[in-house]
Amino acid sequence: MRTTFDDGSFGEVRYDALGRKVAESQQVAKLTNGAATQLVWSDADRSFKNNANGALVPTRLSEYDAQGRLTAVELPAINNVRPRYSYAYCHWALEKVPEMGA
Repeated sequence: MRTTFDDGSFGEVRYDALGRKVAESQQVAKLTNGAATQLVWSDADRSFKNNANGALVPTRLSEYDAQGRLTAVELPAINNVRPRYSYAYCHWALEKVPEMGA
């Protein structure tokens, strides 16, 4: 699903079968080299890509558990590494789970 902003730039959002947001692109300029920009989803890259030039578009990913609760967020890659934040739930509240090696 595309959201277009007043300046013509836009962002793409991908939802799963249950209507939960699972991927969100960064804001993208309206035109690339005079051609309209189109983003396509790449399962292999787990990211949106620019259809005109194949460039990956920074994309934030979200994961959910069987109860529909957010369990992880992966931010766009920095130097080919995606920062990942994982969450766990107990009967009181949400807890952030430390990442190994972080």
